[in-house]
Amino acid sequence: MQEFKVITNNYSAEFGHSTGGVIVMSTRSGSNDFRGTVFESFRDDALDAKNVFAASKPPIDLNQFGGTFGGPIRRSRTFFFGSWERTRQLTSETVLSTVPTLRNRAGDFSDLRSSAGVPIVVYDPVTRQPLAGNVIPRTDRSGRAGGAAVLPAAEPRRARRPTPTTTSATATRRSTATSSSAASIISSARPTC
Repeated sequence: MQEFKVITNNYSAEFGHSTGGVIVMSTRSGSNDFRGTVFESFRDDALDAKNVFAASKPPIDLNQFGGTFGGPIRRSRTFFFGSWERTRQLTSETVLSTVPTLRNRAGDFSDLRSSAGVPIVVYDPVTRQPLAGNVIPRTDRSGRAGGAAVLPAAEPRRARRPTPTTTSATATRRSTATSSSAASIISSARPTC
């Protein structure tokens, strides 16, 4: 490597529509010897500490490895250089989110409070009147079961929502999200004269 430059803003039009930074690298002219390098960088959950909010340490596995190789095509005239890099990554993140309590899921919002502890009033969307006891009725205005206030379209969505893992007044759910990816970068051989 002869020159390495990171351009983060005000770069010329030759670098295109990049929204982040641009890395410019120039290789030096070749030599009459074949040369190469190999490298690896890894991160493993065995080397990490547990997140204070996590019940257990989530799995993390990051491997970046590759190599370079260069040499003469015609002695003292034409040279080549190529590189290959691969990244394999498995990451996990502990997420602590607020979800409706079991009582809220059943239509009972009597425990709904503001951050100051003041009860929040729930209104009927049709009559614009406060619901008695902040509870959505299970019958409609004519006394039929099912309730006009409970939308039938909401039932499948409610079934897909996660249930709380704590029993506090503000229900929370702790979950671990895991993602995996792999990518390869190949620089093709580039003759230099």
